[in-house]
Amino acid sequence: MKVVWYTKAKETWQKTLQYVRLEYGYRSAIHFREDTNAVVKQIKTFPNSAPIEKLLQGSEFEFRSVAFGEYNKLIYYIAKDAIYVADIWDTRREPKNQADETIENNQN
Repeated sequence: MKVVWYTKAKETWQKTLQYVRLEYGYRSAIHFREDTNAVVKQIKTFPNSAPIEKLLQGSEFEFRSVAFGEYNKLIYYIAKDAIYVADIWDTRREPKNQADETIENNQN
């Protein structure tokens, strides 16, 4: 199954990678990238292994979330043809606001 990143998720990931590089250094950025790759590999192999994200229940899609790095969550859902990475959350931020933004960005 292929993994498709929404533009917002990719942009958030890139901004976080840049932040980690500037604040914590090159090695930390490498670890962040490796953590992301491991999570993507996990969901690609076992798409239903992550728990359903409770803050997004009742939305159009069945969102799941996987924690990675120190303060991040990868939010995704599964469709017939692919796994869609919908958002990256910073777990230090207000979770309800991030959930509302994710729902808003993924409405048809």
